[in-house]
Amino acid sequence: MPRKLWTTEDLNMLYTAYEKSMGIRNKLLPLSPQLLAKFSRRACIKKAYNLKIFKEHFSKTIVKNISDINLAYLAGFIDGEGSITYTNFNLIVLKISNSNLQLLEWFKEIIGTGHIRQKKPLLCYTKKHYDLNISRSIDLYFLFIKLLPYVKIKHQKVKDAIDNIKKRFPYFNERLF
Repeated sequence: MPRKLWTTEDLNMLYTAYEKSMGIRNKLLPLSPQLLAKFSRRACIKKAYNLKIFKEHFSKTIVKNISDINLAYLAGFIDGEGSITYTNFNLIVLKISNSNLQLLEWFKEIIGTGHIRQKKPLLCYTKKHYDLNISRSIDLYFLFIKLLPYVKIKHQKVKDAIDNIKKRFPYFNERLF
């Protein structure tokens, strides 16, 4: 039996179903009859899980609540002490390095995602050093959209990262933001 492909219309119906359920995981999704005629409920839930639609809904609400002052402050740190890199699998990672753990914990709190890692000092007399890493594409996409007007030095890298994420995940669109 040939595998059924998801069209843009199918994905929009799936997004609509999650918007109606407000992204609550245990709630039964109100899927449309057209979607259920083409795919099973299990296939729809699996697709929503793979697309991380639940996490997208969560990310949009977090990024929308960051004030402009905090976005500008975060953009300054990304310009000065941050890096935007690509892994071997073309995944994007935002890393902010600093020796102040409380500052990185505050960034993690206002962004709502990421993990903090302590790096080993290279020399015995250097300070402890911490990295805040954010690697989920969906979180980076919405964060970069908000940070774009504030980032000056890494402006082109942020634009390239947004384009890369859009190319890899064409179901991210401005309608959902």
